[in-house]
Amino acid sequence: MVTHAHIDHWGGAGALLEKLPNAKLMVHPRGLPHLANPERLWKQSKDVLGEIADLFGEPQPIPVGRLTLALDGLVVDLGGVEVQVVETLGHSPHHVSYFERNSRSLFPGETAGMYIEGLDAIVPATPPVIVLDKLFNSIERLITLKPEKIHYTHYGPADNAVEKLRAYDKQLRIWSETINESLRNNETLADIIERLRERDPYFNKAYYYVIAHPIIGHALNSIIQGFIVE
Repeated sequence: MVTHAHIDHWGGAGALLEKLPNAKLMVHPRGLPHLANPERLWKQSKDVLGEIADLFGEPQPIPVGRLTLALDGLVVDLGGVEVQVVETLGHSPHHVSYFERNSRSLFPGETAGMYIEGLDAIVPATPPVIVLDKLFNSIERLITLKPEKIHYTHYGPADNAVEKLRAYDKQLRIWSETINESLRNNETLADIIERLRERDPYFNKAYYYVIAHPIIGHALNSIIQGFIVE
């Protein structure tokens, strides 16, 4: 069950399915063509991520017959464990989240940002192009489920899921307002980062972790780019 078609979320699935001959992979309908033929996606990943893409490796195509659709509202019974599919667009046009009903556990992919457990800090998970209005709607959809625990793809579990989702909504609004205000004032990237540290306590807390991280630090510029309103 993948949340979306970015390579860091499904890139190893082809190799895994070779070892699991009876398994199928669940994906949003708009993500299915990317998994069946990842050539274009790989090129885009290389353009955006550069050498970081090589850390993940080029994904293997998934045979269409081994793909199944993650349709909004679908409930999958995994031997008594019920998992609900929730369409959560905004981070990408092919994004879903998964809600495990019995434990009220949420698997939001990147709809809820990145979580640094040791610092109890959230950092935006935004590609160079995002649709903020859809992302805000998706976050609200997840809040209405009243999850108790949230399992971040990046990086780990956290309690107080609704509180974390509301905090991410607030953080996105801070970043959008700050970045576009700074651009209107012709400020530099360094100025923008300083403003974000002043206004976002989570980012300020996580700043040195972020810039030292081999992937997040490399992606920080593109994360900021995603908020720019042309």
